[in-house]
Amino acid sequence: MNTAEFLEALLPAWRASLPPSIDDAYFDGFVTRHRARLEAAVAPLIALFAEPAPAATAAEGPRPAADVEAPRDNRTKAERTAANLAAMHLVVSKTPGHFTAAELGVLAGYTGWGGLSIESVRAKFPPGLVPETFGLIHEYYTPTNLAHAIADAVCPLLPGLAGNTGVVRALEPSAGTGRLIGGFSARRCAPLQGAGLALALRWTALEFSIVSSKLLAALRPDVELHHMPLERWVSGEGSRHHGTFNFVVSNPPYGERGAAALEDTDAFYKENRAYAYFMRRTLDMLVAGGLGVFLVPAGFLTGNGNRRVREKLLLRHHLTAAFRLPSQTTSGRDFVPGANVVMDVIFWRSRGGELTEVDADDQFIVDGDYFERFPQHILGTVEGESNGEEEAGVARKGRWRYSVIGDFTGLPPLEERPLCQACTLGPIVHHETTAFES
Repeated sequence: MNTAEFLEALLPAWRASLPPSIDDAYFDGFVTRHRARLEAAVAPLIALFAEPAPAATAAEGPRPAADVEAPRDNRTKAERTAANLAAMHLVVSKTPGHFTAAELGVLAGYTGWGGLSIESVRAKFPPGLVPETFGLIHEYYTPTNLAHAIADAVCPLLPGLAGNTGVVRALEPSAGTGRLIGGFSARRCAPLQGAGLALALRWTALEFSIVSSKLLAALRPDVELHHMPLERWVSGEGSRHHGTFNFVVSNPPYGERGAAALEDTDAFYKENRAYAYFMRRTLDMLVAGGLGVFLVPAGFLTGNGNRRVREKLLLRHHLTAAFRLPSQTTSGRDFVPGANVVMDVIFWRSRGGELTEVDADDQFIVDGDYFERFPQHILGTVEGESNGEEEAGVARKGRWRYSVIGDFTGLPPLEERPLCQACTLGPIVHHETTAFES
């Protein structure tokens, strides 16, 4: 499908969304006058998807978009808005498993509403599919090249994570449209390609946003998807999942948890910041030796504000490696479009039990000195000094006084810190959550 054909496919949905004050004749004239610009605007959405995928047969079941990659991340606000609207109108036109490769590319172009305006285009949303306003705060999707870099680091570890059946049970508790899940395609991840191994990733995903969850269902019908906040899922099903997942990966929300916090009544996991709750809750669902990878604000590992949270996590989980990512490129662009935030990618291993006190070899992490010990894990040039203010996430006025400048080209080779062999582990006591009533 070329750009002209793609534009023609979008026009009926666009025309149907017009307010009554704009008649069809005016709209058709507008398209005629600006066709060249319109085709240029949609070109990035289909540049990666020139060949349509063969239709799935009834025996095969729905065809997932496992190898579909999102378009380039460095798009303007206008381009992101247009791509979001195109994806929203398209996703309501078909059921999962019936989209062509080109259409899946359009769906993958959705980037959420972080840093954009919902009110200015509210009249253009398809009926019944209106983004929640919390998306303005939380929806800053993982850059595609970062999702690929995480997959590149984790893929060689998958055989060691698989159970006796050759299945890696994986959890994404804040999935969005599946950027991190999509990184683990058979095309990118050699252990999933066969080569004599019967290895499979079986995904469970949670997503609170109605728009993102609908798009994820269309992009990845093979994923077990739950449209609800993590707290509600934990309250309903969490107790039977403790110690069952082999792998957890997430770019969780960075702000406060909000009303959803009331749905998890276990006081042991009471955390104000969503990312701290997501890490603690889901890491505790790993099997012994299971792997957790999280993207969190730099304030978590630096400074004294999160010392107690670091202690709680280190008693049950071993921090094997962490890397501080650029917040800006050398050309001045935000690494995460729309958000100027310094992030760390952290790799954890579940201990399979609980220490009575923090391992002495981990004390420097409790003290907030990880990057003093491993300065080579800062992937860029530091400007300013961090004091933990980055924890709040996106800067509301101007930029943080602490930033990391660099062009991200991938993660360094993952060399995991050795796990303490002499440490004595006690059992982990899990508390049952009670049913939530509004």
